[in-house]
Amino acid sequence: MADNDVTINSGVTIRPAGADAGDNMGVTVDTGGSITNNGIINVAAGLGGAVNLTAMNDIALVRINAGAGDITITATTGAISDNPVGEGAGNENLVGGNLSLTAGSGIGVAGDTADIDTAANRIDARTTSGGIYITETDAVTLGNGQAVTAGNTLTVG
Repeated sequence: MADNDVTINSGVTIRPAGADAGDNMGVTVDTGGSITNNGIINVAAGLGGAVNLTAMNDIALVRINAGAGDITITATTGAISDNPVGEGAGNENLVGGNLSLTAGSGIGVAGDTADIDTAANRIDARTTSGGIYITETDAVTLGNGQAVTAGNTLTVG
């Protein structure tokens, strides 16, 4: 694992060149630094695909669309944050089947432009410290994550 930061620049879309209906593809980024997503990761074509982002420090998200695929985001000692471009339905930070979010110091921040917007079937969210602030745009099943209590907000609607 390299100790460098990874940045996906604004206006950049990471996606397969083409996909057939039965194709399954994915993206994995693993760094000892931080990940800043200013662009779009889109593997929703075909059957979708898994997206795995792992960083020792922080991960900032604009948009990841995995279709029906799963998304795993791990910021080992840092936070998972919204790198806001748009908000709400159609502009979710994370679109996928099952979302697994793990952070050392928080997931999202309270407030409309700072929470993590999602469209998923299931969310499992854990953080060592800090809160969990997620806005889900439709119905969702909560996994075995941290309990949603004062200081940890999940909004569905």
